[in-house]
Amino acid sequence: MSTQSFIQSLTRTATARGTEAELVTIECTTTSGFAGLQLVGNISDLCRDGKERAKTVLEGLGFKMGHKRILINFSPADSRKEGNHFDLPIAISLAGLVAGKPVVHNPNDWLFAAELGLDGRLRPSRAAVPLMLTAMENGLKGAIFAAENAAEIRALMQVSKLHSKNFQYYCFERLEEVLAFVFDGVKPFVDPGDEEEFVPVKVKNFDDMYLDDRLQRIAVCFAVGRHSLLLRGTPGSGKSMFASRLPSLLPRLAANIHLDT
Repeated sequence: MSTQSFIQSLTRTATARGTEAELVTIECTTTSGFAGLQLVGNISDLCRDGKERAKTVLEGLGFKMGHKRILINFSPADSRKEGNHFDLPIAISLAGLVAGKPVVHNPNDWLFAAELGLDGRLRPSRAAVPLMLTAMENGLKGAIFAAENAAEIRALMQVSKLHSKNFQYYCFERLEEVLAFVFDGVKPFVDPGDEEEFVPVKVKNFDDMYLDDRLQRIAVCFAVGRHSLLLRGTPGSGKSMFASRLPSLLPRLAANIHLDT
């Protein structure tokens, strides 16, 4: 009884719904049938268009798809795949299938999320924060995003309690740089860990301001009831001074609440 070898490429990404995200595995393999790319797995039109962008950019980089039918499956199939960030994981999965060489960083251990321009440039994901949190919650080694997502990812790593020292993230400008990282282990020139650390803003308190009974009551009602305030008065009467010190009465946000807001 003869058997045929089964070649498959696996890549991780996620689908976002508001502030929540679910891990998605992209399975890529060749199968019998007419030549072309077929995507399955409950995907939106925006996601489906990514296969053409990924194929075009990869062919421009010298990857040959050949005359074969390539099936790309998004698992789990019962969750809707929405977002502009599926281009990059599709491209990585296709490259892993047709490259015919081993990888240094297994795409099945990393989350990839970025839109592709036809020139190979990576464009930012609109759901970078929930995608990043999902990667950390599911124990992946790291995540790959577009360079334009670097600032919000860096801020997230400062406040997230899920951050592990072993978890890594990199932000790239172009697809060829991501491929060099996956196949050859080439990291971006600027290491995100060496970026300037996020420093929280210090809020002034009421130590240098006298409050009469009326203003004290207003401040307490604001802090306890979380009410909005409309301040009216002549210039120089202390409206801005009073308003700028009100946040000092509020409790510090927990990390998970900070991320949700």
